[in-house]
Amino acid sequence: MSKFFNAFKSKNIAVGWLFAYVHFVVEITCFYFVAKATNNSPVVWLLPLVYDGLAFAPQAIIGWLNDKFPKANFGVIGMALMALAYLLYFTFNVSVYIPLTILCIGNGFVHVHGAEVTLKNSYGKLAHSAIFVGGGSFGVILGRLVATTFVPYWAIWLLILTSIPFILLANTYYSEESSCEKFNYANTKIAPYLIVLLATFVVIVRGYVGYALPTSWNTTIGQTVALFFIMGIGKALRRFTCRCLWC
Repeated sequence: MSKFFNAFKSKNIAVGWLFAYVHFVVEITCFYFVAKATNNSPVVWLLPLVYDGLAFAPQAIIGWLNDKFPKANFGVIGMALMALAYLLYFTFNVSVYIPLTILCIGNGFVHVHGAEVTLKNSYGKLAHSAIFVGGGSFGVILGRLVATTFVPYWAIWLLILTSIPFILLANTYYSEESSCEKFNYANTKIAPYLIVLLATFVVIVRGYVGYALPTSWNTTIGQTVALFFIMGIGKALRRFTCRCLWC
């Protein structure tokens, strides 16, 4: 148990909290957009499908670009793309798929940058990335709820801008010791293609649960909030638990 609580005191743990807020803002931004766009679309099922495909599938390519241009701040670039997407959709008469594509690419940029910064500054621990990942679930449900209220798009646009100082501050934690060399969790006995297939299967199941699986109990705002709150806590705690069991 002491290992679990000590994880919260890990060196550079602030990086995790900084990017938890950034991730929170990213998901509010994306799900507010998708909720608004879905209400105005004759093809309701297509928008979430396009969002999932464009926001997550290209992250390997984005990661490669990030490695090619290490001095570029992909987090700030990603938030700028998301802000641009909002301006295009809410202020100009363009096809929803143009700003949606830009929004998704921006989402991918921020995810890749957040993963890099939290991992490189965690000295082989998982707590930092756990906190970063956990922040997103709270943004998902809040974005969906806020989209049904009177909150205007420009309020979300301003929220996007508030995340940029958090990204810049997190980058100040880099040092000569910042690397991923202390991570040794890879099981080299498992074929790489099998890992990709398993990860793809997990994403498919996750998408099915999120969009297709009947959840008759999930009918009130309170139940929906509870679901995503538990998801957020679970995402964070699973890595803390992994770290404790591993050590």
